[in-house]
Amino acid sequence: MSVAGGLRWACAAVLLLASPSTAAPPKEIAPWLITPRGWEADIAQRDEPGGRFVIEGRVLGAGDSVPLAGVTLYAYHADGKGWYALTRDAPYPRLAGVLRTDARGRYRVRSILPGMSEGQPHVHFEACGPNLAVTTWAVNLYMGPNEKPDRAWGHMASLRRLTMDPERTETYVTRDAHGVFHASYDLRLDQGFPLPAHTDSLRRGLVAR
Repeated sequence: MSVAGGLRWACAAVLLLASPSTAAPPKEIAPWLITPRGWEADIAQRDEPGGRFVIEGRVLGAGDSVPLAGVTLYAYHADGKGWYALTRDAPYPRLAGVLRTDARGRYRVRSILPGMSEGQPHVHFEACGPNLAVTTWAVNLYMGPNEKPDRAWGHMASLRRLTMDPERTETYVTRDAHGVFHASYDLRLDQGFPLPAHTDSLRRGLVAR
């Protein structure tokens, strides 16, 4: 099967499995094949170590601000220690989930603050849908310039930026009065990339080396 054919199959599989279901998915199912249950996804258990973290925004068409509704969005990131999985033979990331954007193109992911894996802490996104090739982003996270550093920020506290470049996939993280970390980022198609085979998370185990 070609790379393009494999990506079309993976995206089609997500969409085929997106019909409403009350049955819990088997534990061994790949996270990108779990049935989306709305525009929000919780991808970390309550006992997962790390500060609670929410990232939200919209999926927007290339070159404009038109929101894309009904897009299947797969999100994943490293845990607080910077690991995607606990063993080298794990088939997919441990902190991962899938959702479908709402009529306004919105998404929301609840998790824990990612640790540093390859460079700056970041969140991966993969989007697919009707007439939409699989597109991927890696959104780098930086501590907001008005935030006070402490141990809860992890490596993010030592890699600060005073300004954000709107042409790069990066955003600030802030912390509310309840200690919850927040980030906002709109995923624009013109800032995403087609999913290449050598980084295809549908084919490889994402384990920090």
